[in-house]
Amino acid sequence: MRRHFFSAVFLALATSVSYAQRVTDVDVSAVVPSDIGCIYPRCFSDVPAIDGDTLITANLGTGVLVRSSPGIWTLQQMLWNPDGMPTLRYPNPMSGPAALRGDTLLLTGTSRKYNNKPVIYVWQRSGTTWSHTQVLALPRAAGYDTTDVHSVVLNGRFAAVCGERHDFALTRRLMQIDIFARQTDGQFQRQTQLNPAITDGDENDSECMLGLEGNTLIVGDPMANAGAGRVHIYERGSSGWVLRKRLTAADATPDARFGDSIAISGNTIAVGAARRPNFDAPLHLGAVYVFQRTAQSWAQVQILVKPEFEQEGEPPYEELPSEFGTSVALSGDRLATDWSDFDGAMPLGYLYERRGVWAPVAGFNHEPGTYTGSVRLSGANATVGVSDGHSGAGTVIYELPPLWTLPPRVESP
Repeated sequence: MRRHFFSAVFLALATSVSYAQRVTDVDVSAVVPSDIGCIYPRCFSDVPAIDGDTLITANLGTGVLVRSSPGIWTLQQMLWNPDGMPTLRYPNPMSGPAALRGDTLLLTGTSRKYNNKPVIYVWQRSGTTWSHTQVLALPRAAGYDTTDVHSVVLNGRFAAVCGERHDFALTRRLMQIDIFARQTDGQFQRQTQLNPAITDGDENDSECMLGLEGNTLIVGDPMANAGAGRVHIYERGSSGWVLRKRLTAADATPDARFGDSIAISGNTIAVGAARRPNFDAPLHLGAVYVFQRTAQSWAQVQILVKPEFEQEGEPPYEELPSEFGTSVALSGDRLATDWSDFDGAMPLGYLYERRGVWAPVAGFNHEPGTYTGSVRLSGANATVGVSDGHSGAGTVIYELPPLWTLPPRVESP
């Protein structure tokens, strides 16, 4: 399953673009040192987090880029692993998964002080300077030797980290969510541990994806119910974090992988099911399900499948087996998701806006021979990772026009 894609070149899009595709690419790679931008294609750098006009790019070091004006992203600061050997240029990795909200950044890394096990590094920004303030340890039960961090989220006072604990032989596996609460002194304190019944798949299938909004935590479980999938919803109340509901697709289908990707914004949840059959277009698997909360109840309100309008360079619709919804992002009344064929020959994605119903308004269009992944969305900025499946990669930054200024796309007849 595709989860993380890498960035070597950063491209920005001016706001005066066509609604169909980007038409102006401004190469800002010159402002990114080789430590994080690398030299295409010998680079493995991701964009694991974005919040407003700040984005994070991570390789062996982590760069904080800020948008100073349309089309211009500049490097604010390089961050290095604070536990690394001082004599080494690249001491220990510190990259994604990551979470960014305002002036707080959480980065996954390995720490010598914790026997080279994964930890979460907390960084705080004051003015334009980022400082390392804390290390969040991820405890393991006896018999579990290794932790693989799958997802990190941050919202308000709370942060959550989901990882898989397992032994070296992969005979024992446990999904564990550690929830941290920020105290009055600004430090995070581990509050509780959740062990949702995430269904095992093979080593590449068992991932734990999180979304966090206020007192609501959502957890993807795509291998549940013979691969039909589900999403666990926890809510924080007077008795702590409690499992309140499990969402499933109204048309649940084995191997659809509902929960493969998830996102929450306000009272809206989007859930990707990358293998869900599309009976009107059998070659095009995948859907994104949208749920809306009213009072304490969540209801499925819409199913999105790959739009039929063609983007520039797109092969004939009926000749391209594909998956839709392997990555999904939500920000207010905007939703973004990716789409690519099985061979990665055409990288595309779609932007939706909520206008009573969710309507497609734009396409994310990239270079032939690559595929999309790691769609991220915050306010008027979106990033889409692209990769050719080998060593070549890049990330495109889209600067989006104001809401509801793009006309809905008309489907092909």
